[in-house]
Amino acid sequence: MPWITTSDISKETWRYLFELANPEYAYEQIVKRQGKAARVDQQQNYRKQARQLRVALLQAKEYFDAAGATSTVTSPNHLYYGLASLGTAIMLFRGDGTHSLDYLRGQKANRSHGVGFTTGATESTAARRLTILEETRVEVEPAGHFANWYATLPPVEVNYSVQTVRHADGTGYTHRAKLGSESIPSVDAIAGSKTTLLELLQTLPDLFQTLFRYGASIPCSRIGHTVTYTQPVKGGETSQITHEWLIHGAKTPSDLQELLSKFGSPPGEDLCFHCDDLPPGATTTAIYHRSAPSQHCSIRYPSVREDINLNVFAYAKDINRPEFVDVYLSSFGLSMLSRYYPDIWIACLESHCLATKLIDRFVDVMLDKAPLLAARVLTDEDLVIAAHRPHWYS
Repeated sequence: MPWITTSDISKETWRYLFELANPEYAYEQIVKRQGKAARVDQQQNYRKQARQLRVALLQAKEYFDAAGATSTVTSPNHLYYGLASLGTAIMLFRGDGTHSLDYLRGQKANRSHGVGFTTGATESTAARRLTILEETRVEVEPAGHFANWYATLPPVEVNYSVQTVRHADGTGYTHRAKLGSESIPSVDAIAGSKTTLLELLQTLPDLFQTLFRYGASIPCSRIGHTVTYTQPVKGGETSQITHEWLIHGAKTPSDLQELLSKFGSPPGEDLCFHCDDLPPGATTTAIYHRSAPSQHCSIRYPSVREDINLNVFAYAKDINRPEFVDVYLSSFGLSMLSRYYPDIWIACLESHCLATKLIDRFVDVMLDKAPLLAARVLTDEDLVIAAHRPHWYS
């Protein structure tokens, strides 16, 4: 698990991504992922994908630089094309020869964004609160660029968090480890789904506090995880493993209840899973799951995502997509408004309504975070590039 500490997250992320801009290194990594090519033509295909991967990354960086250099009048458009290029890079690195650019260009169905768009916003309504985000929807289409790169994503999204391990004798340590995983639906399963921009933005942890101030947040809370190994005698065998999730503070008691409803265990294991008694009006609590070391436990818990500072947020809503996907779809919708509905878009921006502040925040955060999310998807690594040292650093 690489942990890189830097004062410039964006610069360090692109340095990491640009390792794959070297065709020889990219070729080696593709071989490592796909397996050694038995035939000469397979080797040539790997090298071709390495070259195409390079140009996708070079274009992505140019688009992100353009997004950072422009105002919100056009920045979502540059951001989307940067994300589209990163999606291309993911596809070329993780996909086989049927996902190379020249192969895909041979089929007309692939010559589209692969995402549809509708909006009910007008010049007058776009200037009101969050209306432009509530009335704009994106739809996943069964074919096109989105479907092509989405199909190369890993079938399971692994969640990581900083965890504290405690032993009964008082010793312990903190480390970053796998928290759990969620299955990712196939392209066919999500084709035809329509989602508003507000619904997409509500799943992004870096926007949670802003959304709460605007009265538009969904049930969510910061959450911490501690594992305790009980040993009756110092140095003896562990007799019990306790997982503790601390909900640091939901916004309302009802939000807390919704989060608690997402915790559970399979039939027969319910007795080793419990929660602290809740006083009236509580928004903070701890949830425990106890088991013997030999006992196999499948624990169900809320969907989680990390903000750019590595704070873990739990959502009562089931989120079965990588965060990169929601960022991609959000930026597509905003770019469509910017490009094809400029009268409505400018009416929104000039009003300084709540939507404009949320959009500003989204673009600012994703200039740094989106490339990092892409790097994690590209390499299947728990890559951390942060402005602070690891929690266990001393």
